[in-house]
Amino acid sequence: MKIKIVIAALLAFFMATAGAAQKLTIADQYGLPYLLFTIAKEKKLIESQARAAGVEVDIEWRQVPGGPEIMAAILSGSIDIGAGGISPVLTMWDKTSGLDNIRAIIALSAAPSFLVTNRADIKTVEDFKPADRIAVPGVKVSGQARYLQMAAARAFGKNNWRQLDDLTVSMPHPEAANALISGKTEIVAHMSSAPFQNEELNHPYTHIVFSSYDVLGAGATSAVAFTSERFRKENPAVYAAFVAAINQAAEFVKNNPPEAANIFKAATKSRLSTDEILNIINDKDYNFDTRPSHTFELASFLRDIGAIARKPTSERDYFFDPVQ
Repeated sequence: MKIKIVIAALLAFFMATAGAAQKLTIADQYGLPYLLFTIAKEKKLIESQARAAGVEVDIEWRQVPGGPEIMAAILSGSIDIGAGGISPVLTMWDKTSGLDNIRAIIALSAAPSFLVTNRADIKTVEDFKPADRIAVPGVKVSGQARYLQMAAARAFGKNNWRQLDDLTVSMPHPEAANALISGKTEIVAHMSSAPFQNEELNHPYTHIVFSSYDVLGAGATSAVAFTSERFRKENPAVYAAFVAAINQAAEFVKNNPPEAANIFKAATKSRLSTDEILNIINDKDYNFDTRPSHTFELASFLRDIGAIARKPTSERDYFFDPVQ
């Protein structure tokens, strides 16, 4: 009798385990560069791709304001997959070599990041005064902070790439946009991304100082998804489902821009109209190609200034899967 009870209990355990969904925690960020994450989330593409592979997943989506915070969460194991700029990925690729081996999974977008100011007298980065403050998602290490450093190196000389660092303050894009638009704070400029930079530029007293494309080249990848080698190896089916879902989201945006704009508007409650969002999606300077582009320029800059010790030979070094 006891044997039958034990067998029944074991069967119940294995049946419950077999039917349990695998937990997947994904960190998202603010802005249109992460549109593919928004589409995948709202249309449940990852769940669908995983189910087709025989795996049930229960996804927890978290909104996190910056890449460095997401990296820390991945290292702690509280987040499985994150999204961010290529700069934090390159930093962690360098620091976690032989350990967690963090790398990019797939590109999410190529989109310009504008330095927008509310001051008419600021025409170039050389016009900032010591009391001025520039908002970025993360000082010194975020993608936007790195674009400022690249611009500073061009303006003040390559050895003076830190020239603007002391003027930067960490602030999530939504808060920074509000501060810049209000004109009532110390924030006189914001290195941003769509749709926040577009919201700022809707006001007549704002203008662009420079674009990330000025220092990186047109069509430079602005956002990527990333994870640790451990997660990739321990969860091959879920990893593959994620990649397939992001590629599916990219195809959806390419073939259905109006619907993609509607989904983004509804999901993010953006202050831009659906038509304004659609115009950005259709803008020739924006694309949602999952193949990386012009990331090596930033990698080379980080190596030159000593921000990373390892010297990448190509994009294949810091992306897990073959770069097409």
